[in-house]
Amino acid sequence: MKINKIKIIFMFIFLFFVTIYFSTNLSAKTIVKEVENNNNQVVQTNYYNDKDNDDESDDALLYSYKFYYNSNGTMYKANKVVNNKVTAEYYYKSNTYYSNHSKRIAYTFNFYYKSNGTMNIANKVVNNKVTAVYYYKNNTKYGNHSKKIAYYNNFYYNSNGTIKIVIRFENNKVTKEYIFKKNTKFGNHWSKISYQYNFYYKGSYLTSSLKYDYAKKFVTARYYYSAKTKFENHTYRLTQTNYYKKVKGKIVNYYTKYYGTRVIVEISSQKATLYVKGKKMRTALVVTGRAGVTPTPLGTYKIAYKTTDFILDGRTVGYDYRLHVNYWMPLANTGGVGLHDASWRTYSSFGGSYYKWDGSHGCINMRNADAKYFYKYLRAGDTVTIKK
Repeated sequence: MKINKIKIIFMFIFLFFVTIYFSTNLSAKTIVKEVENNNNQVVQTNYYNDKDNDDESDDALLYSYKFYYNSNGTMYKANKVVNNKVTAEYYYKSNTYYSNHSKRIAYTFNFYYKSNGTMNIANKVVNNKVTAVYYYKNNTKYGNHSKKIAYYNNFYYNSNGTIKIVIRFENNKVTKEYIFKKNTKFGNHWSKISYQYNFYYKGSYLTSSLKYDYAKKFVTARYYYSAKTKFENHTYRLTQTNYYKKVKGKIVNYYTKYYGTRVIVEISSQKATLYVKGKKMRTALVVTGRAGVTPTPLGTYKIAYKTTDFILDGRTVGYDYRLHVNYWMPLANTGGVGLHDASWRTYSSFGGSYYKWDGSHGCINMRNADAKYFYKYLRAGDTVTIKK
C-alpha cells in the first residue's frame, strides 16, 4: 500500500508540472505593435510572441510588415521582413488604404534565400497562382535583385486553373517553351512536360528552334527561319522544317518541309524544284557547273534580283563569252552564279551526267519553259538552296 501511495503522489506532482508547462506555453499569444509616422500613417507593424502574457513586446520579434505610401496617402507596397530578410513584397491596387489593405493585394513576390543569405529564387503570385518564377545569379542580395536575374519563367494557365504553357526568358529573349500534359498543377509541373521548344538566336534575330518530345526522348523537329526574324512573328517566317524519327535505334531526318517560295537544286540528280508556300510546284532538269572545274557553289543563297532579255558577259568574271538569256535570276554573294535558260544546249542535255564534262561556269542552266515558270514565281529575297 505504501508503494502505491508513493506512486500516486509522484503522479500528481508530475501532472501538476505538466499542467503548469502547457498552460504557460499554450496561453502565449502573438501581439502586434503598430508604428506610425508624423502623418498618423501606420508605416510598420511588428509581431511578437508574448510568452510571459504581459502584453509587452519584450519577447523575440517574429516578423514585421513595412508599409509604403503614395503622396495622396494611399498604399502601394508592403514588405514582410523575417530575420532581417525581406521574404515577401505585396503590391496593392489603386486607392488602397491601411484599413482594407489585406483585401486589396494585386500581386505578391515571395523571396527564397540560400543558406549564405543570398537570394535563390522569387515567385510572383497573382490570384493565388504562381505566374512567374525568377532565378538569380550567384551572390545576389536583396536591393539589386531586379538587375541580377539569370532567367525567369512565365506561367500561363487554362481556364480550369491547370498549367498550359511556361515560357522562359533570358537576356530579354524567349529561349524555351514548355508544353504540359492535361490537368498539370503547379508543384509537380516539371514532371508533366509533353514537349519542349528551344530557340536559338544570332544577335537579336531568331535563326532556328527545335522540338523535344519527352515521351519519345529525342528531338522530333527542327525549324529554320528567314533572315531578321523576331520571336513574336516566327510562326509566319518559317523557311524549312526537318522532321525526325527513330529507325533501328538511330535518329534520322525522314522528311523536310519547305515554306514560302524557294528552290532546291540537287547536283547529284541534276534537278531543281520550286516550292511556293510550301507546295511543290515544279521540278526541272538542269545542268549545273562543270564538276571539279567550275562547280556550282553549295549552300543557301538569296535571289538578288530578276530580269529578262539579259546578256551574260563572262568577261566580268574572267571568262570569254557573251550569251543572251531570256530569264536571269542571279544569286547574291556568289560572284555571278544564277538561274537562267540556256538555248544553246540541246533539249536532251538537261539532267543526267552532262555536268561532269560539259557543265556550266557555275550557273544553273534550265530549259526555256522551266526558266520562264520559275521566273514567274521567284522574287528578290527568295531562297535557293544548292545541295550535293
